Amino acid sequence: MSTRAHGDACDIVIPVYNALDALDHCLTSVRACTSPPFRVIVVDDASDEQMGRYLQAVAAADERIDVLRNERNVGFVRTANRGLSATTAPFACLLNSDTVVTPGWLDALIRCARSDSRIAVVNPTSNAAVNLTVQMAPGLNVFTMAEVVAAYSRRDYPDVVTAVGFCLLVTRAALERFGTFDEIYGDGYCEESDYCMRITAEGFRTVVADDAFVYHRGGASFGKSRERYLRNRRIFDERWGERYVAEYEAFLQRNPLQYLRDALEAGLDSEAATDVMAPRRTEPRPTDGWRKLWAMTADAWSIGGAGEVVRKLGVAPAHIRSAVQQMLPRGDSDEAVKQPTGFVDPEQKRRQYVTPAYAKTLPQKHGLRIAVLVWRFDVCGGVLTIVDIVNRLVL
Repeated sequence: MSTRAHGDACDIVIPVYNALDALDHCLTSVRACTSPPFRVIVVDDASDEQMGRYLQAVAAADERIDVLRNERNVGFVRTANRGLSATTAPFACLLNSDTVVTPGWLDALIRCARSDSRIAVVNPTSNAAVNLTVQMAPGLNVFTMAEVVAAYSRRDYPDVVTAVGFCLLVTRAALERFGTFDEIYGDGYCEESDYCMRITAEGFRTVVADDAFVYHRGGASFGKSRERYLRNRRIFDERWGERYVAEYEAFLQRNPLQYLRDALEAGLDSEAATDVMAPRRTEPRPTDGWRKLWAMTADAWSIGGAGEVVRKLGVAPAHIRSAVQQMLPRGDSDEAVKQPTGFVDPEQKRRQYVTPAYAKTLPQKHGLRIAVLVWRFDVCGGVLTIVDIVNRLVL
């Protein structure tokens, strides 16, 4: 493993609250896949005794790992801020505990940050990163996926409106100028978006390193809360709503990561799937489409009223098309699928079928090979268990 110059040292901040299994995967991958110099700062937000014993053991076994503990639970944002405030290296990376990093990940993020003095924040691509999502291709594990992403990457380092907080590299200059997250966002959601809007408002850049890939399990770091999201989204929209909507729509139209998604799907026999989680039916029920439209409208209204409903209709044609197709007779629905929209939803799920020609292009490794056959690759439930087991074996 290569070694970076001292000026490229990085402090990696990992906020944790329980979820020991996820953290163990994360720390194992960081220790195995990260080039020195680096330091890990784990900030424990008053987890249970089992987590406490685990953290004591890993810190005692590896001098690169420091552990800070909150005496009481203060929430994700304050915990992240405590860790970021403890950093001293030229770069700081906020990393969720439900991630698995890959060889060269940090080198790629820092290389991206060094490419332009205006870059303040860098994200990698990931399998679960909202607008930066690049779904894992069939036949690849987390580590071979990273190899293929790096091989296909054009290193465009495109600007994103707001970064995603699962893996967030921040330069020392940005931390000194802009500080840490606004603690008005409490237990989390929208704090990183607010931070990025503050940065870009001053002429600095928030970008994605399109040659880096970090696996994100999602949901394990601090759970999910719709009420908390809606509260924080209202705060965010009051500050940035009009500007954010305009810039995000422009980002979706540019769709700068689609070339990478297309490259990963090349050679696959793929078909669009409107809802792969639903039971397969020979004929769609008309009520399904109405339910989808109603749910989308209600969600948008709860966030920002009529204005948000209008914006949602403008930037999410793939979801609307999916709902309308279910309300049409089969023949009309088939024709609707063929109509171009000018926009590719980064989270659109697809059924992908491996062809022999595609299989020959997969990275070939010496030694033990493991094959797990699943009929679809929704990142949930049993598939997560399979991915976790395979990743542990590979590590």
